[in-house]
Amino acid sequence: MSTPTSTAPLSERELVISRLINAPRERVFKTWTDSELLKRWFVPLPRTTFADRETHEKMGFEEGWTRCIDQPEELMSKA
Repeated sequence: MSTPTSTAPLSERELVISRLINAPRERVFKTWTDSELLKRWFVPLPRTTFADRETHEKMGFEEGWTRCIDQPEELMSKA
């Protein structure tokens, strides 16, 4: 039995992740855009993550990412 596959140009693929966080918008926005806060949010001590390296120099994102920012209402990233 074969496994069904689907093909589409990469530009037609999209992944949307959303999550409701019980915190003020300003705090969530600041955490997402501050690399030190972001690494504590994703992986609390004593563990470490890629954010320990200098991959989040520009507002917490790797270079090459684009952002749509309407602080603190909207923060959209895509590669």
